[in-house]
Amino acid sequence: PLPFRNFVAQARLGIPVAEHEEFFTTLLGDVTEPTAPFGIVDVRGDGTAVAESRAAVSEATAAAVREAARRLGVSAATVLHVMFARVVAA
Repeated sequence: PLPFRNFVAQARLGIPVAEHEEFFTTLLGDVTEPTAPFGIVDVRGDGTAVAESRAAVSEATAAAVREAARRLGVSAATVLHVMFARVVAA
């Protein structure tokens, strides 16, 4: 993946705002409703109902994730997000 600074540099190269607007209008212009997860749009609660869960992984598992990320040319976070998405989808 490209470093974030590359995206910042590209954004500052002097491309006209109108060109950016045209790109995103073409890309997202047909979106007619919020893309809120599970349709939840009222998120003004105080957070007391939030449930968190954490799990530690072994050093061997962490090393395997880092190796998979290197092999795939992505970040370890990307590998973990895909793994989590597959668990949630199951």
